[in-house]
Amino acid sequence: MPSTTRRHEPQIGRSAVGTSPCGSMRPLKVDYRCLPEGLAIKPVSTAASRGFAVVTHLPRKVRLTIVLTATSILVIVNALDYADFLAAVPKHSDFFLYYLAARVGLNRGWAAMYDPNIYLPALWQASHRWMPYLTPPPMAWLAVPFTFLAYPVALTIWSAAMFGALLLAWRILAPGSRLDRFAHLMATLGLYFVQMLLRLGQVVSLVMAAIAGCWWLIRHNKPLLAGMVLGVMVLKPQTALLVPLTLLVAGYRRVFVGWALVAVPLTIASLLAIGVQGIRNFEYASYIVYYLPKLTLVSVNWVFPGVPAVAIGVIALGLTLSTAWRARRRGPELPIAVGLVGSTLVTPYLNVYDLTGLILSAWLALRVGLQPWQKVLLVICYVPLVFANADSWPVPTIAVRCAWLVALFALSARPRQMWLPRLDDLGPRARRVVVLPAYRAEKTLRDVVAGIPRGEADRILLVDDASLDRTAEVALELGIDVIKHPRNLGYGGNQKTCYANA
Repeated sequence: MPSTTRRHEPQIGRSAVGTSPCGSMRPLKVDYRCLPEGLAIKPVSTAASRGFAVVTHLPRKVRLTIVLTATSILVIVNALDYADFLAAVPKHSDFFLYYLAARVGLNRGWAAMYDPNIYLPALWQASHRWMPYLTPPPMAWLAVPFTFLAYPVALTIWSAAMFGALLLAWRILAPGSRLDRFAHLMATLGLYFVQMLLRLGQVVSLVMAAIAGCWWLIRHNKPLLAGMVLGVMVLKPQTALLVPLTLLVAGYRRVFVGWALVAVPLTIASLLAIGVQGIRNFEYASYIVYYLPKLTLVSVNWVFPGVPAVAIGVIALGLTLSTAWRARRRGPELPIAVGLVGSTLVTPYLNVYDLTGLILSAWLALRVGLQPWQKVLLVICYVPLVFANADSWPVPTIAVRCAWLVALFALSARPRQMWLPRLDDLGPRARRVVVLPAYRAEKTLRDVVAGIPRGEADRILLVDDASLDRTAEVALELGIDVIKHPRNLGYGGNQKTCYANA
């Protein structure tokens, strides 16, 4: 008999149900509004594996060939520009800003790295560059070990680490087959701002890897550790500013606690390290940066200052939190995806390479499953992002972010799609179905299924009561029929679903 650990949260159990005529299983796509209230089935659609391709009549191989050919050209151009930049002006990378800030902080105190009267002359003398330091203190602390190395060696190690971090994020999040994931990688490296991210040695790559790791740990039922990994975003907070909040709104409280355990102490330590004078220096440096020549930001307040920026920010925040709320118990994909997009619309300071979070947002949304018009929108949005670094393109990039935010809001409102078995009557012979009521049974499910004697059951049906772990996914991997409730109906509701559908 099924066992329970607490009220309304049944763990996995097993009951034998007699005489149900079952035959071969063929997928039938349905809408859960056609089912009894509260009944849904975990999506197993391969829509996510189609990548950026538009649903057309072209064969899949033809579509992938077009994507790979176009992006290969972009990647080659970007690679040549990358090599030329590092060969010509290696100290114009943002890593040198971190490197110099760490040296200034060690020699003059951490408040001094934000003082334009100290930092800017040192930067000009070393690289003939004029750029105040505005990154949080933890980034300078992270760069301290590199100050004991010659700069070329430090740059090589750091660049390799940042490229590896981007590859790690891709490896974890990019959906689909190997060829599909390779197409995702080429499309990512084909974007000029991603090439800028890599050649400048921007720490954004590390933040993206942390977000991917956070998602992976949530999916493996380690929410507290996931939140602590997400705490890496303190190195570059504006890239994922709303992600902890969207996860909290979506019900991932332990993830938020884990994030706070890292972010709050680091924030307090940073404030204590720089003191009141450091805060004043930071404010002055922030004022200077807006008047630097040839500086183009893509933040909303830079393009539409004043009331329009406030209005767009408020609307974006509302849509972001609404999407996260509506995505409760649907997995962490949508809350993280919408948090990344919303962050780019509310943060006051955003460089073009900070848009890398949009790529992760697209990968996560593809894992949820997109409608055809949303896939078309992905392709359309890719074109402005290719030219996002052009001085005249901040407005199109804002339009892209707004459109994608609306698309994610629509995705959260759409009823989840499910796959039901279509049953073919094979005759009068009775069939035996074993039903498994389950809640958070990812770790025990394989052992339970292995314990069912061969020949005892013709079919196995698992009913998942809105688990946040991978119970349903593991069941599908084992070839079990799966029904997933969109919310926890308690043990009685789970049993009713088991018997009614066996």
